[in-house]
Amino acid sequence: MLERLLQRRAFQSLWCKEEAYEERAVDLPPSPGTQFFQLPERGLTLHVSPHLSAVTTLAGDHTTLGALQGGEVEIRAFGPGLPPFSDSQGFGIYRPIDGDPMELWTACAALPEIWMEVHSEWSETCYQLDLRFLGLTSHKPLFFVFYVKAEEAVVGSRSFKPQTLHRYHGASQPLHFDQQLVLEASLPTSMELIPLAGDKSFWSSTFLASFEIPVCEGKISFRIRYQPPLQPRGNVAARDMAVARS
Repeated sequence: MLERLLQRRAFQSLWCKEEAYEERAVDLPPSPGTQFFQLPERGLTLHVSPHLSAVTTLAGDHTTLGALQGGEVEIRAFGPGLPPFSDSQGFGIYRPIDGDPMELWTACAALPEIWMEVHSEWSETCYQLDLRFLGLTSHKPLFFVFYVKAEEAVVGSRSFKPQTLHRYHGASQPLHFDQQLVLEASLPTSMELIPLAGDKSFWSSTFLASFEIPVCEGKISFRIRYQPPLQPRGNVAARDMAVARS
């Protein structure tokens, strides 16, 4: 069952470097309910529900810490990274599999002297990722990066589309994707949102969101919430007409 669930399109980035990624179509039935799985030798935790599913792993080699799906929005990869983000060698975690159970800690692939402690909390509509870093210095800022597959991103009153040069760089704010998924940092920090092409690069994602890790704090949390998409206005009008006729 675990192997089958990890074939989900949103989770195919696990243990797969960016340049080797190929999206595969897999016909999977909807999740029948809430499920929880662990694979200790890879430090893997998987939560599955009808609305929000997430996976993290402590094992990897310049690969993602995890992936998430909320509604139709997919966060195909997330993890520590260094600019320029166009260089995948600056992204991801590093911890080889040695056969022993993995708990809590993994290293940053681009800066292996920096270790990251990972905790997560999950409900059917909310996922929280708590991160603590050892070895951070102000000489080389570290970022946490999300690669997202969505049709639209919204920051405040500004809307962003893939395949455009319109980007955001400023103070961190809640990020809304397709009116279904909200991503927000726990601490004020610098945030950048970059539209992507949605081609084979970057796990076929359409947005990159990066957050600078505050050196003075040495920690940061991210909350990702699923919210049901708004009912189309046409459907609302049809419903109101039906009520008026009754």
